[in-house]
This record gives sequence, structure tokens and C-alpha cells, in this order.
Amino acid sequence: MSSSAKNEKAETILKKYSQSPSIISVVEMHSGGDPMRIVFDGFPEIKGDTILQKLHYAKSHFAIDFQLVSPTEPETLINIQAPCGLVKTHVEYKNGKTGATRFQSVPAFVFATDVEVDIAGHGKVKVDIAYGGCYFAFVPAHSFRLDLQKSNHNDMIKVYKEIRDLLTKQVSLEHPESNDEEVLKISGVIFTDGNDEFCNEPTVHTCAYGKSQICRAPCGSGTIAHTALQYYKGQISVGQVRTFMSGVTGSKFMSTVVRETKYGKYDAVIVELSGNGYYTGMANYMVENEDKLKDGFNII
Repeated sequence: MSSSAKNEKAETILKKYSQSPSIISVVEMHSGGDPMRIVFDGFPEIKGDTILQKLHYAKSHFAIDFQLVSPTEPETLINIQAPCGLVKTHVEYKNGKTGATRFQSVPAFVFATDVEVDIAGHGKVKVDIAYGGCYFAFVPAHSFRLDLQKSNHNDMIKVYKEIRDLLTKQVSLEHPESNDEEVLKISGVIFTDGNDEFCNEPTVHTCAYGKSQICRAPCGSGTIAHTALQYYKGQISVGQVRTFMSGVTGSKFMSTVVRETKYGKYDAVIVELSGNGYYTGMANYMVENEDKLKDGFNII
């Protein structure tokens, strides 16, 4: 069957069920190799007063290409309400096509430096903690005999979990505007190559997060926090553009400190991050009313 015939058949099936209120349409994308799924139609009402509450209850080329905003050249401004606050995003737009994206972060700051954790088999290691939309711990990969581009990621995840759990016991995080437990936690551990002094060569880091996950991209929030940490230590100045590279895929984000600011009691910075996102697919998901398993099930 030809591709066009397959598409026609798929459209016929979709139209057959198009009257169903339970069709959810999504676009698949990736940024720096990290996948994302954007729901643009059919999702039920999400209840909650804040974004975090909405997340508990239930990203920028997309908004232009699907005409959710009116494009302007050479850049289009898109405001995105994220859990960490309002993010103003600028998307390149020329000759009807979107390009690179840049955005300025919420205030990013250093929470603590040189926090000692005792890791079995490695002894006492000093960890820095910084916020870039969520909290990250930073450690040099060589402290654990890890190679960011060659080591088995299971080894990295094991160390990440130990550091996260120890910091959870040792450090009481606080935030100028939130008491939510999803904010007041170590969201990830970023293993660095130690190349933090400013230079034109990329600095490589890899973020381990969640239950047992490795970020394929350089990690947007993590890169913002890393930039704030470098600025705090005098390793980068306002206006200098630093390239951060993923140890997993080699993809890159560009980061620069735009200005200093104050965030509660913390000396903070606004960081501008830029990179690219690419489409990888589209899909429609549906639920038939007669489906007895439509609400899902658990396998224990």
C-alpha cells in the first residue's frame, strides 16, 4: 500500500470517529534530542488555580506553525506560562518558516555551595546547588570516575540517586515564592566536565533526573542553573555567550547572563537560553465510548 493510500485510509478512520468528544490531537517534537509531546486539541479541562496545581490534576515553534499566535518577522514573541512562572519566548520567523528559539529565564540563583555528601566508594564529595526553574545539584563527573560521553548511564543514575537522597536528608530547600513540595526538591543532578571557566569551547554536562532518567538534551532549566552558578563563581560575565553540550547526544544550547536581579533574599540573574526544536510527528488518540478499558488499568 502506497503512503498516500495509507494516509487516506487513516483519514477515513479518523473521520468516522470525529464526532467522538474523546479525540486528542498531539504534535511530537524534540529539543536537543529530548522528546516532548504537545497536546493542541481535544484535551479535557484542566482544573487548578496554578500551573503546578494543573500538573498535579492531570512547549514554541508549535504555537506559530499551528496559528495559535500571529507570526511577525524577524521574531515572534510567545508568552508561556510554566510552573516556574511566565517565560517570554522569542522564535525566529522568516519567509514563513520558524527557526531558532530563545527565551529569558525566571530569576536563577545559587542556593548553596560546597555541600559535603559522603558517597559509598567515593568518599566525601562537594556539591553545589542552584535554581534555574527547579533545583539542581552540580558535581564534577571525574569525582566518580565517570566519563560523560563514554560511561554507562546506569552508573550515573546510581550516583545521582545517592546524591539526591543524601541532599534530601541534609538540606532544607526554600524558595522566595513557593512552598510546593515539587519546587522544594532536588529535581536532578548535573554531572559536569569541570570546564567551567569561560572559553569558546563547549562545556559538557549531563543531567540525571526523575526516577531513573537521563536528559538527552543539555537540559534547559539545568543549563540556566549552571550558568547562574558559573556567574556566582566569577567564571562568566554579563553578555558572554557560553555553549553547553549534552554528554549524551552532543546537542547544544547557548546561554548568557542578561542582567542581575534580586529574588527574595537571593542575588539572582536573568539568563537567556537559545536552541532549536524539530518536529518528529503528529498523532490523534481516541477513546471509543464502548471501550470497557477506556479508563485504563494497572498491572502490578
